[in-house]
Amino acid sequence: MKNGAARTGRREAHFTPGRRAAPARPTRGRTRTSARAIGLTSVMHPAPATGRRHLSRRTTMTLTDLPRMLVSETDGWRDVERMHPGVNKMLLAVVMPLSLLPPLMYAYANMAHPGQVFPLLEPPLGITEALIVGGVFFVVEVAMVFMMADLIRQITQARTDRPGFDQSFSLAAIAPVPLWLASLALLVPSLWFNLAVGALAWVGTVALIRHGVGPLLHVSDSHLAHGVANRITLVGVAAWIGLVMMMALIVSAILGWR
Repeated sequence: MKNGAARTGRREAHFTPGRRAAPARPTRGRTRTSARAIGLTSVMHPAPATGRRHLSRRTTMTLTDLPRMLVSETDGWRDVERMHPGVNKMLLAVVMPLSLLPPLMYAYANMAHPGQVFPLLEPPLGITEALIVGGVFFVVEVAMVFMMADLIRQITQARTDRPGFDQSFSLAAIAPVPLWLASLALLVPSLWFNLAVGALAWVGTVALIRHGVGPLLHVSDSHLAHGVANRITLVGVAAWIGLVMMMALIVSAILGWR
């Protein structure tokens, strides 16, 4: 009897109301399961990237930047200066692809609608002759960009701080972009339409030179930048006129060898 009462007392003492039960400890299996669940959640919903890693890095300009660069000295130009593309990057991304347009469009105009834009050639250029003319035209265009970059560097060194060749090459590569794009007008068999597009392209080239001298060549004085831009424009016009005359001589020489 006493032993039974003692056992009953111990049980009653164990289940006394008001006493807080000890919390149950989680098992190792549940801990591993919750850890796996947390890891799965982090994979399915990764934390947003912060800082510069979240921003996409560009290494050169794009054609979408061109409209802003025509009318502003900051929009687009500051991006090019901040990216600081090298000569090889500008050559492969801007100069060489766009330099292919004029010879290709010239060949197309002579084959698709001969005599409507350019003088009629009798007999017309063959495939081999067209490839020779286009190849020479392409090489001369690329060489002219390097020549203009060196002239820009010399003009700027005479009046302002000495910019690097990379900055001069960037301006020499960006300025003729409207002229390269204007060759797409040869898709239209109209001489007057192509002349109008060419005139607008020259206006765009002059605007790019004027707005690009300050940010790319680091010419802070507006009056000095205006003078540098005028000299670069005159040299550029003379260079492109020389290019056209050279191509006319090459075509004449090919026709004379027949």
